[in-house]
Amino acid sequence: MLKNRIQAGILLAKKLLKYKSENTVVVALPSGGVPIGYCIAKELDLPLSLVFSQKIGHPNHKEHSIGVVGLSDYVITKPRGVSKSYITNEVRLIQQRLQQMKLKYQHKIKIQGLNKKTVLIVDDGMVNGNTLLYAIRLIQKSKPKEIVVAVPIASYAAIALLKEEVAELIVLIIPPFLSTVDEFYKKFEAISDEDVMLYLEKRNQQQVTTYNQTIYNTEPFLPRKSINIV
Repeated sequence: MLKNRIQAGILLAKKLLKYKSENTVVVALPSGGVPIGYCIAKELDLPLSLVFSQKIGHPNHKEHSIGVVGLSDYVITKPRGVSKSYITNEVRLIQQRLQQMKLKYQHKIKIQGLNKKTVLIVDDGMVNGNTLLYAIRLIQKSKPKEIVVAVPIASYAAIALLKEEVAELIVLIIPPFLSTVDEFYKKFEAISDEDVMLYLEKRNQQQVTTYNQTIYNTEPFLPRKSINIV
């Protein structure tokens, strides 16, 4: 059992130390993957970016994924018992939200070219792996050097789906049965758009501070915000 996403990110960072390099970028899936990506980026002193995709939840259980939506397309994997009208409506709403997220976050994200880079894709867990698979397919278009997936919790099915797709797959907890990832966190709070922007802003400030300390030996300035960011 994990305390929260922050603890999960710190634990994953310890397993990712060999990827600490100027040639590595952390890419988080919003919104739940962002606190974890922040911790990994901070611990390894790496840039933090986002990939815009979101699962379609089952109408009777939103945490159970039946597909994945991106900015311009989508994939449905388990439509049994789900109406076409529900899927059409959910895709429309999710794509609208993704476009809004992109517009809202893009000024907080330092543009990172992924060509020939090691890309660490992170999320707060994966039940069937479809959302991560979509992210992998999207990032592969940028021709990175290699892709590594790091998540705190994953099912055996998700691991089987992704293990041949990436250079390495790092998981902290592999339960015998996984229905939803939140059952393995003591605290699993919703991450708002404001929270995401704060994590991105905080990481950008830290990188600027590190640069200034290296070149000018200045003191860091890290203002505290309402959210508990370490």
